[in-house]
This record gives sequence, C-alpha cells and structure tokens, in this order.
Amino acid sequence: MISNPINAEGCGDSMQFVLKSPWQKTFYVSGDTVWNELVELALNKYKPDIIVLNAAETAYEGIKGSSIMEANDIKKCYKLCKDAKILITHLNSYPHNKYTIETMKIFVEENNMKDRVIVLEDGEIIKF
Repeated sequence: MISNPINAEGCGDSMQFVLKSPWQKTFYVSGDTVWNELVELALNKYKPDIIVLNAAETAYEGIKGSSIMEANDIKKCYKLCKDAKILITHLNSYPHNKYTIETMKIFVEENNMKDRVIVLEDGEIIKF
C-alpha cells in the first residue's frame, strides 16, 4: 500500500514478516511500505521486541506522497510499541530518499526517541 496511487502501480505489493520463537525476542520487519492498517495489525498482534522500519521517506519530483514509511511513521510506531527497540534502515540507499543517516539521527534526537530508536549506519551490526 503506497500513499500515492501513481507510485503504487509501479511498485506492486509490499511485504512484512515476523520472526517469533519462545526462546528469542520477537522480530518484525517491514518491507517497502507506508504505515497502514496491516502494519498496525501486525504490531498489535505480535507485540515485537525489535522492529525494523524502512523509513527514509521518498521524495520524487512532481509526485506527492512517499513510497515507504515517513519520519512521522516512526513516531507512530514509537508510541504504539512502547517496549520495542526500533531500527531505522533504508537510509543513504537511493537519491530520492528524503532522509539520510545523519538527518534521521537529528530527527530522532529532536523527537526524544533516542532511548528506543536506533538509526543504523551502513554495515552496522546490532546484537540484542
């Protein structure tokens, strides 16, 4: 589901998945999607401990709306999933991304989310 129908035609369906085990933390990974009822349903149903969001927010010239999650979607996730660590990915990947690693770190800090939101550096490895 994309916020702009013109973008949606070219992108096709998106995906998300959950890794759940009684011996490990529950892990949710969003695909290239915008915030929608299916994302919210999965987060509410599985209550993941770790969430990965592709949230660089795209900005195509002449096209309104993003084809992936926006910065404000990170705030929605942060408020909804009060105990989860949220990893932000897909930054510095494409020239049409609105946010870079550096600008996303500023956004996270300005919105007081550093306690649970991690902006991943290229090649960074995180252990939980």
